[in-house]
Amino acid sequence: MTETRHAALILPFARRFWDPRLSLTRASMATYFDRQGRLRTAAAHTPRLDHDPLTGVCQGLLVEEGRTNLLRHSEDFGDVLWSTQGASVAPSAVPAPDGSASASRLTEDASTVEHQVHQGGLSMTAGTAYVLSVFARPAARRHLSVTITGGVVPAAAVMVDLDAGTATVRNGSPSAFAVAPVGGGWWRVWMRATATVTATTQARLYLADGDTTAYTGDGASGLDIWGAQLEEGDFPTSYIPTAGATATRAADVCLLDGHPFAEVWNPTEGTIVVGFRPQAASGTQVIAHLDDGTNETAHKIYRSPDGRIFLQTNTPTVTGSFVYDDPGAHQRCTTAYAFAAGDFAGTLNGGPVQTDTTRLLPNVHALRLGSAVSIYRFTGHLTHLALYPQRLDNATLQALTA
Repeated sequence: MTETRHAALILPFARRFWDPRLSLTRASMATYFDRQGRLRTAAAHTPRLDHDPLTGVCQGLLVEEGRTNLLRHSEDFGDVLWSTQGASVAPSAVPAPDGSASASRLTEDASTVEHQVHQGGLSMTAGTAYVLSVFARPAARRHLSVTITGGVVPAAAVMVDLDAGTATVRNGSPSAFAVAPVGGGWWRVWMRATATVTATTQARLYLADGDTTAYTGDGASGLDIWGAQLEEGDFPTSYIPTAGATATRAADVCLLDGHPFAEVWNPTEGTIVVGFRPQAASGTQVIAHLDDGTNETAHKIYRSPDGRIFLQTNTPTVTGSFVYDDPGAHQRCTTAYAFAAGDFAGTLNGGPVQTDTTRLLPNVHALRLGSAVSIYRFTGHLTHLALYPQRLDNATLQALTA
């Protein structure tokens, strides 16, 4: 932000700032990266100021929709729920991304087979998208195939080069995949596939010799794995550790209401500036919501299912929107939305200002971050927010968002 002196509320999350007037509810623990690049666990109802694990730069407040890790014993690949073929699993001497000694070394045997570990007995529903992810680190082997079989026909698989940090389609039709470094030589690998049939499914991790998974092993080579996750959705979310049962991370709900909101809110005019970094487009995701306790009377900033950004005001009789093109996943964005009687304006990333004179001012008494009232969860980072008691001029709107 370039201008803050007139703001009634300033929330610079990317400066590791949390305002105690905000309430954060999340009925579960959740994970994030600290400034040293270590994966940490936040207790229930505790905000997560997340960091880039390589640079230590704060990304802002991490807010996510609820998700469930369908894999059990997500870190213990030696448990009986995980089965091996042509390979063995033993504790690794390398610290896991959370700094613990819970990583596993997957080692090939000397047979001429596929060398892999998998968990079966998983249920997939036809037409539903799932994401399989795992943290992996190269050792004597550098190639890993991440594969879903059973519910996806033909099997969906990507081949990952853990030295180069690249991935390519090995089989079937994965609809998205990526490899992201998380420090200490570890990468988080993920792949999305849509179930073609409702069936029992297996999540499989194969060692590979180049692009081949069936080869004669040397009885000693392998790589390190940790933190496997299978979740329903279009993109991966923060890691959810499991033991003997699946585990759910509840949605983050961030709210400013009551007297703290009344202190910073001008009901006759104002401007809200919000910085955010979204995940992939998936359903409607509300970034900021000024409301009366309902979704029908509100100022709202949201991302539509096709990725476009909407600055919208709803009243019982009038709805109006400014619409902006999809900025893309993981792109840092800033939007400003200004309002006064017969005088509304908005911009995204310093672009042209859109204006409107037909909208009406709603009577609101709460600010929600990352959702509307109980629905439309946003998944991504909120970098900053400022709330001004004035309808700032158009040039200032552009300057604040450029």
